[in-house]
Amino acid sequence: MKVKLCIIMLCIGVGIPALAQDEVVEAVAQDILVRGVVVNEKQRPLPGVAVSVDGEPSITDTTDAKGTFTLYVPRSAKQLVATCVGMRNETVNIAPQMRLILRKAFSRNEFSVHAGVGASSLWNYSPNVGNYKFSVGYDFGIGYTLFFSKNKTWAVSTGISIASFNSNYELPTFTDAKGKISDGEGGDFDYFDATISGYTESQHLSMLTIPLMLHFEKEMTETGKFYAALGVKFGLPRGTINYTNNVQELHASGTIRGREIIDPESMGLGNVNRNRIDLSGGSIDNLQTAYFVSVETGMKWALTNEWSLYTGIYMDYGFKNIIETGGNDLVGYNAAEFVTNTSAKYSLSGMLSASSAEGKPFVDKVSPVSAGVRVALAFGKIPVKKVASPPPLPPVAAPPPVATPLSVASPPPVASPPPIAAPLPVATPLPPSPVDTVKVVRKTPAKETRQQRQQRIVDKARVQKPINFEVAKSDLLLASRAALDVEIRDLKSQLDEKITLLKKYPNWHIRIEGHTDDTGSQARNEILGQDRAETVKAYMIEQGIPAEIITETVSKAATEPLVPNNSVENRRKNRRVVIVIVKE
Repeated sequence: MKVKLCIIMLCIGVGIPALAQDEVVEAVAQDILVRGVVVNEKQRPLPGVAVSVDGEPSITDTTDAKGTFTLYVPRSAKQLVATCVGMRNETVNIAPQMRLILRKAFSRNEFSVHAGVGASSLWNYSPNVGNYKFSVGYDFGIGYTLFFSKNKTWAVSTGISIASFNSNYELPTFTDAKGKISDGEGGDFDYFDATISGYTESQHLSMLTIPLMLHFEKEMTETGKFYAALGVKFGLPRGTINYTNNVQELHASGTIRGREIIDPESMGLGNVNRNRIDLSGGSIDNLQTAYFVSVETGMKWALTNEWSLYTGIYMDYGFKNIIETGGNDLVGYNAAEFVTNTSAKYSLSGMLSASSAEGKPFVDKVSPVSAGVRVALAFGKIPVKKVASPPPLPPVAAPPPVATPLSVASPPPVASPPPIAAPLPVATPLPPSPVDTVKVVRKTPAKETRQQRQQRIVDKARVQKPINFEVAKSDLLLASRAALDVEIRDLKSQLDEKITLLKKYPNWHIRIEGHTDDTGSQARNEILGQDRAETVKAYMIEQGIPAEIITETVSKAATEPLVPNNSVENRRKNRRVVIVIVKE
């Protein structure tokens, strides 16, 4: 009976610590460590990519300059979402070691709003009289672009815009001579002429324009593309050409039946006062549809995955006459009206519809032309595709949930069993490594003696001696409790020795290199080598080494083996971290 009681108590004594340990392992197993690298289609690392757990955006990390990320994710999590400006969002299944490929964001359908400003004119090519000057015009509207090429560079675009064309006209001096003008009393002028000086005119026309363009894009930077568009536009006039005019001086004269006019002022002759000239302007109707050759070029910038900004220059060249020019006198005069109406005024018909005394139009052809700068805000819905992740690599043991992977958590306290016979030995966990509080102070090196120089060479060799890791391991904690007293104590002991030496030489700068054997794929070994280097860096900083003396951490993967990978022992030697002194 006593023997049975002892056996029961012995089982309880062994079982309770084991149960506590299982509870710790179960708590650890709630989260898993996921490490990976994000690259583009050209296999180049992508920095600044946000990687988060699908459905839990608070669990996130951003890739560093080498495109790597690290996440502790709930074991229940199934997928990660990677997001980057200018790239397509990707949702992939979770694996302990991951390699994500992000592709350029692309939408086959794109909608845009645009605005442009620049020089515009109702261009008359070579006016027969006077001089034309460009004025400022604008255009704004909406557009649609459809990409049709497999390489996502060619598209067709259309839309609708409101465009404004404005121009100015100058006529320094002009004489408008006429004959046979009724005097209102049954007689005719033998001749009548009006000399006009300092005449100016401004013209305005609004059009609805509809483009049909061939669109081309080519990638120039990670977020920028060169673009060019060439095609035609159709211009539909909105109303009439409106003009306003001004004149500095108008002088009119004439004879009737071979004699000078007795009272020229009553006929509105002589130096005409400005208040007797109608300067309210006018309009020209019966406009025709305009046709343009259009070109645009510039850069397209990705703002987000779905929004882009176009910035560029454009030119719309009209090649069709839109009005019937000539046919009217520039200066309109009605002698009969002046005789009966003391407030009668001269009228000005506008140069686009005016002709000289010989009947030659002031201009032969009128067509709108403009050139300037344009910006457009474009939107294209990017579909989010869920793609299967590559086959998972061999799992990496989950680290305990502690602040850093270098700390060893103690198991939770459990009730002590009744005193019994000595149970089977259970390995006791290592106490947390004490943080070295010695402050590292940078100082100017003094002239060293021969003995000091020899010691420095020896210490340098000790610092650069490799530290070996177990297969597929990148942390300093092993799942096996029995190994804690041997493997981890040895790794930390080696690191502590190197930390002490580095504090002895505070002016040294180091590079930490992570190496692997040839087991596994190149991509996996790249990640594993980087993880080993980062783990050592984190432990050294925790123990008081300044972060600024660590110039970089790099992964050498399996590219620089110490010995050939042809045996278990040789592979163990190649799984290492090397601290290289780059500056003394």
